[in-house]
Amino acid sequence: MVDLWLAAERMNPQGRQHQKALEAFAWFVGLNSDNLKVAVPEIGGCHDGLLPGGLNPNMGAESTLSYVHAHAAVAIASKKKQPA
Repeated sequence: MVDLWLAAERMNPQGRQHQKALEAFAWFVGLNSDNLKVAVPEIGGCHDGLLPGGLNPNMGAESTLSYVHAHAAVAIASKKKQPA
């Protein structure tokens, strides 16, 4: 979702797509249906998702790479939006 919104922003820089990308990224850090932090940067991992009543205890490579990629994409896009 982060990539989708950032791609939409490149096509229409005047829209709210950047904010939507930030909101999508926020899912990893607790802005989700259970208000749980899915990414755990302190240990370099990311849970595989949410389960009814809690986090999936698995921290697979795919989830961790998704978090790292989304973090980098948002950071790069945000830096480009800052005035020089």
